[in-house]
Amino acid sequence: MKSVHFIGICGVGMAGVAVMMQKMGWKVTGSDKGFFPPISDFLKKNKIDFYPGWHPEKISNPDIIVVGNFISLNNPEYLFVKKKKLVIKSYPELVREYIVKKKSVVVAGTFGKTTIAAFVAHLFKIAGLNPSWFIGGLAKNFSCGAANNQDNWSVAEGDEYTTARWDSRSKFLLYKPTHLILTSILWDHLDVFPREKDYDRAFKKLIKIIPSQGVIIAAKRNDTQKIDKIISQSRAKIIRYGPYEVKSYKTDYSYEITSLNENGSEFVVYH
Repeated sequence: MKSVHFIGICGVGMAGVAVMMQKMGWKVTGSDKGFFPPISDFLKKNKIDFYPGWHPEKISNPDIIVVGNFISLNNPEYLFVKKKKLVIKSYPELVREYIVKKKSVVVAGTFGKTTIAAFVAHLFKIAGLNPSWFIGGLAKNFSCGAANNQDNWSVAEGDEYTTARWDSRSKFLLYKPTHLILTSILWDHLDVFPREKDYDRAFKKLIKIIPSQGVIIAAKRNDTQKIDKIISQSRAKIIRYGPYEVKSYKTDYSYEITSLNENGSEFVVYH
């Protein structure tokens, strides 16, 4: 049996991938400086073997070491496995290797990624497909935020934040999108993108890797001029969506929220 150890397993993305690996037949262990609900409950429910603190002596010889993005390069466990020259990967690399398929739907943008990725993956399932997915959260419609299935479709939440401490690429660049849902481009993560143009550059790189036969589904609102400019550089098919009540601009699809409360939302889509 192959084994994998997650340093920083209590991250929501790390935990989802860890449980997925266990369901795939891997022996999974993990460590973190602290464990709190709901992720600690999620790990316990799935019987993941984890411990608090950093204890290099508890790491034997796993096939893969996965290091969380917020783990210091001076972390004792990281320094230990690096000295032992074990295989070290980031969780976006595992997403690319075990989740991303030939037809890759990536949901990107400053906000809305988790909700939309969970919703789209659910739509694929009820349409009779068997997609793989990665969702950076605990969605009510899935028992796990990550899944490796056999269909040639995948749906992944694509974060613009860096892949790892040693890899400055935005996560979404690893997911090879053929289909992109773009919700927004509003300057964020100033620790990584100190200038607004640095933030925009990440999305420009993303747009450039969408194949000409691919599709970009992009928001259209009164604050999406930046999206308009960036997607104009793509050769892919462009589909625009926006709120139904705003009719001062043209969209291919519009939505009208009919109910919104603590239990969820209901909406109608118009074409």
